[in-house]
Amino acid sequence: MQEKLAALSRYDVPEDHRFSHVLYVEEAHNFIGDFESILSETRKFNLHLVLATQAIDQLSKPAASAVFANCATLISFRVSSMDAQRLRDEFAMLFSVPEELQSLPDYKAYVRTLVENGDGAGQPTGPHLVSTYPPFLRTAGNADRAHVVRTSTERWTKPRAELEAKLVRFLKREYKEVGK
Repeated sequence: MQEKLAALSRYDVPEDHRFSHVLYVEEAHNFIGDFESILSETRKFNLHLVLATQAIDQLSKPAASAVFANCATLISFRVSSMDAQRLRDEFAMLFSVPEELQSLPDYKAYVRTLVENGDGAGQPTGPHLVSTYPPFLRTAGNADRAHVVRTSTERWTKPRAELEAKLVRFLKREYKEVGK
Protein backbone atom coordinates (compact mmCIF):
# COMPACT_ATOMS: atom_id res chain seq x y z
CA MET A 1 0.00 0.00 0.00
CA GLN A 2 2.85 2.39 0.79
CA GLU A 3 4.25 1.85 -2.69
CA LYS A 4 0.90 2.80 -4.22
CA LEU A 5 0.64 5.94 -2.10
CA ALA A 6 4.19 6.93 -3.02
CA ALA A 7 3.48 6.45 -6.73
CA LEU A 8 0.18 8.32 -6.58
CA SER A 9 1.77 11.18 -4.63
CA ARG A 10 3.42 12.14 -7.93
CA TYR A 11 0.01 12.93 -9.40
CA ASP A 12 0.27 16.68 -8.74
CA VAL A 13 3.68 16.90 -10.47
CA PRO A 14 3.29 17.72 -14.19
CA GLU A 15 4.23 14.71 -16.35
CA ASP A 16 7.15 16.48 -18.03
CA HIS A 17 8.63 17.28 -14.58
CA ARG A 18 8.38 13.76 -13.14
CA PHE A 19 11.73 12.09 -12.62
CA SER A 20 11.96 8.40 -13.37
CA HIS A 21 11.89 6.20 -10.31
CA VAL A 22 12.79 2.52 -10.30
CA LEU A 23 11.38 0.29 -7.56
CA TYR A 24 13.10 -3.10 -7.21
CA VAL A 25 10.95 -5.74 -5.52
CA GLU A 26 12.71 -9.02 -4.85
CA GLU A 27 10.58 -11.88 -3.53
CA ALA A 28 7.67 -9.94 -5.05
CA HIS A 29 5.09 -12.46 -3.82
CA ASN A 30 5.64 -11.06 -0.30
CA PHE A 31 4.78 -7.50 -1.34
CA ILE A 32 2.53 -7.68 -4.34
CA GLY A 33 -0.79 -7.45 -2.45
CA ASP A 34 -2.11 -4.31 -4.15
CA PHE A 35 0.30 -4.11 -7.08
CA GLU A 36 -2.40 -5.03 -9.60
CA SER A 37 -3.85 -1.52 -9.38
CA ILE A 38 -0.41 0.10 -9.54
CA LEU A 39 0.83 -1.86 -12.57
CA SER A 40 -1.55 -0.28 -15.03
CA GLU A 41 -0.78 3.23 -13.74
CA THR A 42 3.01 3.16 -13.47
CA ARG A 43 3.84 4.59 -16.90
CA LYS A 44 1.98 7.83 -16.38
CA PHE A 45 3.72 8.34 -13.02
CA ASN A 46 7.14 7.50 -14.52
CA LEU A 47 7.52 4.62 -12.07
CA HIS A 48 9.38 1.56 -13.30
CA LEU A 49 8.93 -1.71 -11.43
CA VAL A 50 11.43 -4.55 -11.40
CA LEU A 51 9.72 -7.59 -9.91
CA ALA A 52 11.56 -10.80 -9.08
CA THR A 53 10.12 -14.04 -7.82
CA GLN A 54 11.38 -17.60 -7.82
CA ALA A 55 8.11 -19.14 -8.96
CA ILE A 56 5.07 -17.71 -10.71
CA ASP A 57 2.69 -19.80 -8.62
CA GLN A 58 3.83 -17.87 -5.53
CA LEU A 59 1.81 -14.96 -6.96
CA SER A 60 -1.96 -14.97 -6.85
CA LYS A 61 -3.62 -15.59 -10.23
CA PRO A 62 -4.86 -11.95 -10.50
CA ALA A 63 -1.40 -10.65 -9.56
CA ALA A 64 0.37 -12.89 -12.10
CA SER A 65 -2.09 -11.86 -14.80
CA ALA A 66 -1.55 -8.18 -13.98
CA VAL A 67 2.23 -8.59 -14.08
CA PHE A 68 2.22 -10.33 -17.47
CA ALA A 69 -0.33 -7.91 -18.93
CA ASN A 70 1.79 -4.90 -17.99
CA CYS A 71 5.42 -5.99 -18.18
CA ALA A 72 7.47 -4.71 -21.07
CA THR A 73 10.51 -6.88 -20.43
CA LEU A 74 10.43 -10.46 -19.26
CA ILE A 75 13.57 -12.38 -18.27
CA SER A 76 13.49 -16.07 -17.45
CA PHE A 77 16.24 -18.37 -16.33
CA ARG A 78 15.67 -22.14 -15.96
CA VAL A 79 12.22 -22.75 -14.41
CA SER A 80 10.01 -25.54 -13.10
CA SER A 81 7.56 -27.40 -15.31
CA MET A 82 4.59 -25.39 -13.98
CA ASP A 83 6.31 -22.08 -14.67
CA ALA A 84 7.47 -23.33 -18.08
CA GLN A 85 3.83 -24.03 -19.02
CA ARG A 86 2.82 -20.47 -18.01
CA LEU A 87 5.82 -18.81 -19.64
CA ARG A 88 5.32 -20.71 -22.88
CA ASP A 89 2.43 -18.36 -23.63
CA GLU A 90 4.58 -15.30 -22.92
CA PHE A 91 7.42 -16.57 -25.13
CA ALA A 92 5.02 -18.00 -27.73
CA MET A 93 7.07 -16.81 -30.70
CA LEU A 94 9.84 -19.28 -29.92
CA PHE A 95 8.76 -22.23 -27.86
CA SER A 96 6.63 -25.00 -29.16
CA VAL A 97 7.45 -27.06 -26.07
CA PRO A 98 8.00 -25.63 -22.59
CA GLU A 99 10.89 -28.02 -21.90
CA GLU A 100 13.22 -25.48 -23.51
CA LEU A 101 12.75 -23.24 -20.50
CA GLN A 102 13.31 -26.13 -18.13
CA SER A 103 16.57 -27.20 -19.68
CA LEU A 104 18.39 -23.88 -19.90
CA PRO A 105 22.04 -24.19 -18.88
CA ASP A 106 23.42 -22.17 -15.98
CA TYR A 107 23.86 -18.44 -16.64
CA LYS A 108 21.58 -18.47 -19.70
CA ALA A 109 18.23 -16.69 -19.88
CA TYR A 110 15.55 -15.82 -22.38
CA VAL A 111 14.58 -12.16 -22.69
CA ARG A 112 11.48 -10.78 -24.34
CA THR A 113 11.16 -7.01 -24.48
CA LEU A 114 9.22 -4.27 -26.23
CA VAL A 115 10.70 -1.78 -28.68
CA GLU A 116 9.03 1.25 -30.14
CA ASN A 117 7.68 0.60 -33.60
CA GLY A 118 7.67 4.21 -34.82
CA ASP A 119 4.15 5.25 -33.82
CA GLY A 120 4.91 5.20 -30.09
CA ALA A 121 3.49 1.74 -29.47
CA GLY A 122 5.58 -1.14 -28.20
CA GLN A 123 6.24 -4.16 -30.36
CA PRO A 124 7.46 -7.38 -28.70
CA THR A 125 10.84 -8.71 -29.76
CA GLY A 126 12.58 -11.98 -29.28
CA PRO A 127 12.72 -13.85 -27.15
CA HIS A 128 16.49 -13.77 -27.26
CA LEU A 129 18.80 -16.22 -25.57
CA VAL A 130 21.36 -14.26 -23.55
CA SER A 131 24.37 -15.21 -21.50
CA THR A 132 24.87 -13.76 -18.05
CA TYR A 133 28.00 -13.61 -15.93
CA PRO A 134 28.66 -16.38 -13.43
CA PRO A 135 29.53 -15.38 -9.85
CA PHE A 136 33.06 -14.13 -9.38
CA LEU A 137 35.47 -16.82 -8.33
CA ARG A 138 37.09 -16.40 -4.94
CA THR A 139 40.76 -15.67 -5.47
CA ALA A 140 43.55 -14.45 -3.26
CA GLY A 141 42.85 -10.86 -4.36
CA ASN A 142 39.15 -10.94 -3.49
CA ALA A 143 38.16 -9.50 -0.16
CA ASP A 144 37.10 -11.99 2.44
CA ARG A 145 35.19 -11.26 5.63
CA ALA A 146 38.28 -10.95 7.85
CA HIS A 147 39.89 -8.49 5.44
CA VAL A 148 36.75 -6.32 5.25
CA VAL A 149 36.35 -6.24 9.05
CA ARG A 150 40.04 -5.41 9.58
CA THR A 151 40.03 -2.63 6.97
CA SER A 152 36.79 -1.11 8.30
CA THR A 153 38.12 -1.23 11.84
CA GLU A 154 41.35 0.54 10.81
CA ARG A 155 39.50 3.25 8.86
CA TRP A 156 36.42 3.95 10.95
CA THR A 157 37.16 3.18 14.60
CA LYS A 158 39.12 5.01 17.26
CA PRO A 159 40.48 3.83 20.60
CA ARG A 160 37.90 3.96 23.41
CA ALA A 161 40.04 6.28 25.58
CA GLU A 162 40.28 8.82 22.73
CA LEU A 163 36.50 8.81 22.20
CA GLU A 164 35.79 9.12 25.94
CA ALA A 165 38.19 12.08 26.20
CA LYS A 166 36.43 13.84 23.29
CA LEU A 167 33.04 13.15 24.85
CA VAL A 168 34.14 14.59 28.20
CA ARG A 169 35.50 17.75 26.51
CA PHE A 170 32.25 18.11 24.54
CA LEU A 171 30.05 17.70 27.61
CA LYS A 172 32.14 20.17 29.66
CA ARG A 173 31.80 22.75 26.87
CA GLU A 174 28.04 22.22 26.71
CA TYR A 175 27.74 22.50 30.49
CA LYS A 176 29.72 25.79 30.57
CA GLU A 177 27.52 27.31 27.83
CA VAL A 178 24.33 26.36 29.68
CA GLY A 179 25.67 27.58 33.03
CA LYS A 180 26.54 31.12 31.80
